[in-house]
Amino acid sequence: MLEGSRVSVVGEAADAKTGLTLVKKLRPDVMLVDVGIPGGDCFELAYTVRQAIPETHVITITAIDNPTYMARAKAAGAVEYLPGGVTAKALAAAVELAAAGKTPSSSSEYGR
Repeated sequence: MLEGSRVSVVGEAADAKTGLTLVKKLRPDVMLVDVGIPGGDCFELAYTVRQAIPETHVITITAIDNPTYMARAKAAGAVEYLPGGVTAKALAAAVELAAAGKTPSSSSEYGR
């Protein structure tokens, strides 16, 4: 989804353990993590990343529009919680905002 945007993908992981290993090694500006990531709890992963590498901003994405998940993501330190149906343009905009250390004041900032 990020192909053709200004966002560079530096790593991809199929499970939580690999994701944590890669983020510690690569230290990306933003980590995008699916709520249903295999091998772990995405909220715990977000919290661990934010504690270990505070300069890496975490965005959670899910196909489930669930207010409880949104609250858990924010409590874990995620800067954003995106629905799975988010457009490629909106995803890229959210990643760019997070990389710049900004959080959207409303979802309208990236066209949801």
